[in-house]
Amino acid sequence: MKRPGKDAIRRWLGYAAFSWVTGLLFLYLTFPWEAVRQRVEQSLGELLSSPGVPVEVAVGEIRSWWITGAVVRHVAVTERPDGQASGTTFVLPEIRARLEILPLLRARPTVEFSLPAGTGRIAGSVSGARKENSLQLDLQKVDLAKSKDFLGVLGLVMGADLTSVDLAGTLDGKVNLSLGPTDPTTVRGTLDLVAQQAVIEGGHVGELDLPKVSLGTIELKAHAGGGKLDFDRFVLRGGDVDLETESAGLVLNRNLGYSMPRGKVRLRLGQDLQRRIPYLGMGLSALHQPDREGYYAIPLGGTLRNPRFM
Repeated sequence: MKRPGKDAIRRWLGYAAFSWVTGLLFLYLTFPWEAVRQRVEQSLGELLSSPGVPVEVAVGEIRSWWITGAVVRHVAVTERPDGQASGTTFVLPEIRARLEILPLLRARPTVEFSLPAGTGRIAGSVSGARKENSLQLDLQKVDLAKSKDFLGVLGLVMGADLTSVDLAGTLDGKVNLSLGPTDPTTVRGTLDLVAQQAVIEGGHVGELDLPKVSLGTIELKAHAGGGKLDFDRFVLRGGDVDLETESAGLVLNRNLGYSMPRGKVRLRLGQDLQRRIPYLGMGLSALHQPDREGYYAIPLGGTLRNPRFM
C-alpha cells in the first residue's frame, strides 16, 4: 500500500486547520449570548438570594473571552429585603471568567475569574460539586475604599453585611475555603490577609456608630473547621488602636451574622484617640485595670450582628 506523500499530508492538515478555524468563527458569530446573559442573571440571582431576601441581577453586557471565557460588564446586584420595591444595589464594573475543561470532565465545574479592585486586582476560582463548593481568592493591592460593591456582593454569599463598616487602605492575601452549599458551618480552609494603612472612616457595628479610627497594619491568619473559625494571628499595629488575640475565634452559624465571637483580645487605645472621643474613656473605666503595657483584656461575646464586650 502506497504511503501518502508529504504534499497530501500538508493538504489534510490544511483542511483540518481551516475546518477548525471556520467552525470556531461560526460558533462565535452565532453564539446565543442573549440567552447566556439571561441564564447568568437567573443563576446568580438564585445563588445570592436567601429566604425573605430576594436578589435581582442585571448584566449590562456579555461577550466572549478566549475560547471558554466571557467578559461580563456592569453587573448590578440588587437586594430587596421582604420584596421591597427599592433596595440596595451593588455594581461590579467588569468580571472576566473562564470555564476550566478538565474539572468539567470530572463533574466538578470550575470557573476562574478576575476583576479590578481600584488600583488592585481580585482573582480566584470557584468550583462546585453536589456536596461541596470551594473558593480560592488571590487579593493584590485591593483598594478597600473602592471595593465596597464587591464586599457587598461577597456579604450576600456569606449571609453577612460586609458594608456596615466604611474601610480605607489596601488589602493583600489569599483565601482557600471549601464548604457545603448554603451552610457556612461546614467551612474548611485557611485565610491569610494583610491590610496596610487601614482606616475606619465610619459605619456601625450593631447599634454602635463608629468614629474615624486609624488601624495601621492588620494581620489575620485563621483556619476553619468543625463549625469554628480560629484566629491563629490577629494583630493591629501602628494606628490609634493596638490589638492582639488571646485564643479568639468564631462559632459559626448558618446565618453568618449570628455567629458568636469567643475568646479574648488585648486592646490598647492611643491617647490621641481617647481625647478625640471622650466616651471611650468611660467604656474603658468599666473594664478591669490594664496591665503594665496599658493593654485591657476583653472577653468577647454576643454575635457578629450585635457583639458584646463583657
